[in-house]
Amino acid sequence: MSREGPRRVLRLAYSAALHRKGRDAMAFIYYVTQIQFDFGAIQLLRQECQRVGITKPLIVTDPGVKAAGVLQKALDALQGLPHAVYDQTPSNPTEAAVRAASEIYQAQRCDGLIAVGGGSAIDCAKGVAIAATHEGPLTHYATIEGVPPASPTRWHP
Repeated sequence: MSREGPRRVLRLAYSAALHRKGRDAMAFIYYVTQIQFDFGAIQLLRQECQRVGITKPLIVTDPGVKAAGVLQKALDALQGLPHAVYDQTPSNPTEAAVRAASEIYQAQRCDGLIAVGGGSAIDCAKGVAIAATHEGPLTHYATIEGVPPASPTRWHP
């Protein structure tokens, strides 16, 4: 499996509830990737893709976000940038959902990820970032219920 994967995972949190009159600064969270919170932040989507070198993103979202029209706002903000969509993220993403999205990512030759929605879309996109570039089950790459992942290295005396 190729080690070439998403250059960057963009996570866009969009909420009208964050809009406040007179607000003059966007809130950012930096932790490996960047999350932007602000009214209208979705309009920066194409610019952010260009900034990090994404030319064909896979957009990961869920049926509720799609039904609410937020996915369409993200697609409109891409302004014609080639993309693929996975819109079946369950409320608690499963490995099956991650694998289904990863298949789309690889088949469509995507080079980045955009999560549109809440934590479920973000978690699914993070799983795709791993599954698209690493073999084996996702449990090999995560701490599950406080137990660190098993080391693939065997120690010999």
